[in-house]
Amino acid sequence: MNNKPITLGINTTTRYISVALLVGDKEYLAEDYSERGHEGIILALMDKVFSKAQITKQDVELLAFGRGPGAFTGIRVATALTQGLAVGLNLPVVPVSDLLNVAYQHNQKTHVKTIAACFDARMKEVYAAVLDFSQSEPQYLQAEALLSPENFVVDTTELYGVGNGFSEFPDLVSQLNLDIENSDFELVPTALATAILGRLDFTKGLAVEAADALPVYLRNEVAWKN
Repeated sequence: MNNKPITLGINTTTRYISVALLVGDKEYLAEDYSERGHEGIILALMDKVFSKAQITKQDVELLAFGRGPGAFTGIRVATALTQGLAVGLNLPVVPVSDLLNVAYQHNQKTHVKTIAACFDARMKEVYAAVLDFSQSEPQYLQAEALLSPENFVVDTTELYGVGNGFSEFPDLVSQLNLDIENSDFELVPTALATAILGRLDFTKGLAVEAADALPVYLRNEVAWKN
């Protein structure tokens, strides 16, 4: 397999459901929005991208999926589908962080370097991480965590924010002294970023087998059974 394997990316972490295919340097994307019923929608979106690319799932060489943190049901859908495809097609898998996903998108769009990614986790909590893009590879300044908003504290300057956690808990904007003009609180994880990051991680030897393609919920009371 070359360093640009044909990659299928799947993301169902939020209400924005998407599938992406990377074929060489070409990108194919299909997306939809739904409050529920991710299972049926994601299969239809897969058919669309395969049709656009004029290939079949048997041509896929690598799988990447949004492994969370995010909505439990959505993450389960992506995980189960990816595991099933990986077993059926004997393919390697790269689980991709959804907090990294949105931070990466924002860095690519704006070129800002230090990004706080924050999602509403319900129950008056947030999923949060801080990433630095000043090096050739993103580095976690603060690891992914489930926090009460008041406990999300970052000791850095020139910080930018992405994700709906800042919309849900607006006090975080001043608490972290975010640069609002260059932040994006509506940004959501996409399958295209999932696929791109997955292919990059594959070149670093970070792919896993189907059994190890697991979700990350960050809430200890949620167990995954494949």
